Amino acid sequence: MFNPQTIDRLTAGIQSIISENRSSFSDQNVELLKECIVFLETVRDAADPKNPLNNIIIARVIEILLRVLLNEDFHKLKDLLF
Repeated sequence: MFNPQTIDRLTAGIQSIISENRSSFSDQNVELLKECIVFLETVRDAADPKNPLNNIIIARVIEILLRVLLNEDFHKLKDLLF
């Protein structure tokens, strides 16, 4: 259901945002972004890519990203999302 390459690109984008802008983010938001990476790796490595649980995990990633966007400057993550 989810393309592993897309998940890898999103994961790499989040990692890049963390490394390039670490001093701009609060420790809490860095931890939230790292949590997104763990969730995305779970979906990528899922034995059954059509498992409905993956949709819940992706929804959680979106929720976390939105929380970070609301707490930090939108422009820091716009390249990741658009």
